Amino acid sequence: MQGSKKLSQKLYIIRKENKEILGPMPAASVDAKVQRLEISFQDEISGHLRPWVTIENEVALKRAYPEVHSLLFKQPFSHYTASVLKRIKKRSYYLNFYILALLLLGGVVAVATHWYFKSGANTSQRAIELYSAKQFQELELFLTQALKDQGANALIEQKALMPFFRWQAVQGNGAIIGFSARNIFNGESQALPPDCSIAYWDHEFRSSLPQWQQFFQGQKLVFHPWLQVLAWFPLWILSRRDSGWISPKNTFAACIELANRSFSKLIEDPTFKASLNTIYPLDGQAYQAQIAARLNFLQEQVNQEKSPKKTLADGILAQWSCFEASENLLSLSDCSKIGIKKTIEIEQYTSFRYNYIATFFIMNKRSLLGEDFNFLASQAAIYAKPDLYTRVSFFPEKKFLERIIQSSGNRDLAFSYLGQAFPNIDGSLWKK
Repeated sequence: MQGSKKLSQKLYIIRKENKEILGPMPAASVDAKVQRLEISFQDEISGHLRPWVTIENEVALKRAYPEVHSLLFKQPFSHYTASVLKRIKKRSYYLNFYILALLLLGGVVAVATHWYFKSGANTSQRAIELYSAKQFQELELFLTQALKDQGANALIEQKALMPFFRWQAVQGNGAIIGFSARNIFNGESQALPPDCSIAYWDHEFRSSLPQWQQFFQGQKLVFHPWLQVLAWFPLWILSRRDSGWISPKNTFAACIELANRSFSKLIEDPTFKASLNTIYPLDGQAYQAQIAARLNFLQEQVNQEKSPKKTLADGILAQWSCFEASENLLSLSDCSKIGIKKTIEIEQYTSFRYNYIATFFIMNKRSLLGEDFNFLASQAAIYAKPDLYTRVSFFPEKKFLERIIQSSGNRDLAFSYLGQAFPNIDGSLWKK
């Protein structure tokens, strides 16, 4: 009986940074390796001929692998013991030997994986050389020839050249013949629109014109891509690394750049001008100016360019930008002077955005008081779920804040944990 039970046990494999394969192993072993930080939340898991899922994608993980989800996401925070925290500061030599043994035992899988991903190594090296030398015209010719020789499907499967094709798409209109929008924009996140090309944003801005007044007069949060992109958090975007991109930083930054270029082009179009003036004869130009200012601000922020000086112009978007350009808690509080009268829905969401920025100022205080820990705990609880409006996940922020609270304010320990549990998160930007 015991043998048959063992044979029927569900097994899973882990793909680390899309290269190294671990497993197969049962769900309990996956949980144990997460505790020991041998597996990060940003690694991928698969099993039983099911799809690859990023571990931190709680919704997808629960749907595909509920057994693993129940272990990783439903246990209390105390499940991660103090001994685990100590391992963050000093990795055990025994752990290194364990990993070496694991790699040797999984040699066949490792070799197969190595050759699979090496298939595009030479071409990617040439692309890197051209990009580094800023020989962009030669790089585009090289990519065109690679697409002709290998075909889109092979390039997508190899992945090595995809960061350069994505760069090429953003340099143009956001589309490349042969690749779908999903291929280019790597659109697995529920927070991303289905497309980010200039043509897509042109359509979204035009079709949304009748909805503008509801938001700009503080009546309603409109669930439409044109406004959701304006609500993205630049600090959140900046702290997310994405190996699938070489420039811009990630899909969100690329979408902002293309939306900005699309809108800049759109507002010069005579037919759009006529529609804007017909629907909003009095306020149309003001609405247009607020969108343009917000898109410019977001692009400058995610490109880490010099932020524009804050003004006292009214408007919800101006207030959000003021929050994100603040340098300390005092300047953040001054942003309350900006804005208009809002419904409870928009007021609550604006407070949520205020607290997101305040969290980083408070957690970086030299010494934390009881009220500071209470605030951080309340924010960690809020971050247990994605933002209902933009749908971005704050799970790494949640785990980071919990580490600060558990370690009585030891930020170095929390940042060390963050780097190992979430290698794709750039925590340096959280040090205000």
